[in-house]
Amino acid sequence: MAERDASQDRQDGALLLVGGGRWARVTLSVLARMELPSPLLLISRHGGAALDAAIAGRGSRFETLEQALAGGPIRAALVVNNARDHARTSLALLERAIPVLVEKPAALTMDQASAMTAAARAAGKRLMPGHVLKHCHYVENFAAEARSGLGDIAAIAITWRDEAGAMRYGENKSYDVGLGIAEDVGPHIATLLREILGAGFGGFTRTAIHRGGASVECDGLWREIPFSLVLERDGAKRERSVTFTDRQGREAKLDFSVEPGTISIAGQSRSADPDWPRPLGPLALQLRAFLQDPNLVEAELAELAEATLFTAGLADAVRAAQAAWLAEAPAGDPAALLTAMRELIAPGLAQSGRWIPGDAQGLNDTARKALELRNSPSKPQLAAILAGL
Repeated sequence: MAERDASQDRQDGALLLVGGGRWARVTLSVLARMELPSPLLLISRHGGAALDAAIAGRGSRFETLEQALAGGPIRAALVVNNARDHARTSLALLERAIPVLVEKPAALTMDQASAMTAAARAAGKRLMPGHVLKHCHYVENFAAEARSGLGDIAAIAITWRDEAGAMRYGENKSYDVGLGIAEDVGPHIATLLREILGAGFGGFTRTAIHRGGASVECDGLWREIPFSLVLERDGAKRERSVTFTDRQGREAKLDFSVEPGTISIAGQSRSADPDWPRPLGPLALQLRAFLQDPNLVEAELAELAEATLFTAGLADAVRAAQAAWLAEAPAGDPAALLTAMRELIAPGLAQSGRWIPGDAQGLNDTARKALELRNSPSKPQLAAILAGL
């Protein structure tokens, strides 16, 4: 691990990056193209030589927050570690009055969101949720055109599919097996709806799972407008689309499966962002906005809270569907069974300390054990299986 370069000037504070996974590497690559006024510090126990090479000449890598703090002041922090550690890490930083940008999902429960927003208010420091779609011009353009081209919205349909083995930012896109698709994608959906329509989540009315939860369909309300979602992991193709239908049956659609996508209204299609590619992409714009102002932004706390309410509600509904499906002792697809059991038990295992988030093999092994117990005559009920883990 690289030692701190004592020659680096930290008088005005360093920029801290917490995490060493795929999104941390993406963030590092974007930061490398930005003119940063501060040295960069990376906290990660993983990544080894690859992370050392990524940060070489621009900063240092540490294994713990305490080690990084010992070298001098921290100007701001980017939290991109395991999602189940987001709240704990953000709270530790805010308690030291360090502004935080935390990757989605910023929080997994409303208790976490409440603690984080309270800490930000107490510190008077910024807590920005990493909702990168807020910084996409094609979403802003679609919102403006939909408002001008349609009447009162009667229905919303959103599709968000990821293809298996997709390449993004120069490497295979992967996901945290300890998070369900609701927790992974939910903040994106909430951001889309909020950016286009404003605040207004009204709850879910129906949820159905397929492939053990790798694919989810659900219905709900946003500003009293019914919406339907189709979410999928490891599907046949990548698809990102939002369709609004007004009371006269007219449609406005944003298809950003390939950025910046197209906007279609009244049979006419055009680029969703004619100036794409821009000098600064959405992630760079988000980072710049955060670094320009360390002070509390109250609207971002409301954004974080609503995204958490949406995501946690969807995750709870999906887990309830998974529990009901597993209780019926389905036969067939082993991958679907593993997905359902793994996502169902992950929150409890993490909270009890019986599983360390990020240990994919450990979670898969425990889920397989649970599936074996599910078929055991001594423990036929799902509740007994979960109690016995």
